Amino acid sequence: MSTEVVIEGVGASGFSTATPNMNWKELMYAAAVRAYEDAGGINPRKDVGGFITCAEDYWEGFGIFDEFTPDQMGGVLRPNFTVGGDGLHGLAQAFMIVRTGLMDRVVVAVSSAFVAFPSALTAIAILGASLSSRSRSR
Repeated sequence: MSTEVVIEGVGASGFSTATPNMNWKELMYAAAVRAYEDAGGINPRKDVGGFITCAEDYWEGFGIFDEFTPDQMGGVLRPNFTVGGDGLHGLAQAFMIVRTGLMDRVVVAVSSAFVAFPSALTAIAILGASLSSRSRSR
């Protein structure tokens, strides 16, 4: 039986040519809060199976960028994955994780905080099994 995968919520922050009033951690947190609210007020500590960060190290200004993102997304001590590519790669990974039934819900975080440019953008998407798919699998 196949699992239907849906986008349950989205959130974004930092739509500006410069964001001097917020650092990238604050942008990530703001986008995550918006996404969780858009998904119906889910609790990332209870309602999310895993977290995916899409990042290319050093583009963000330092190595191992994803080691800091679990704090902002609510994913501390939870399954976290890194995709060394753009957001579309992360969405594809989340789709496959949910479609196989490994997890019911996965959060994908994409950050564009290039050192060479004084701008930043963070987007969060929450992919999950549709409610009808969840009820069929139980």
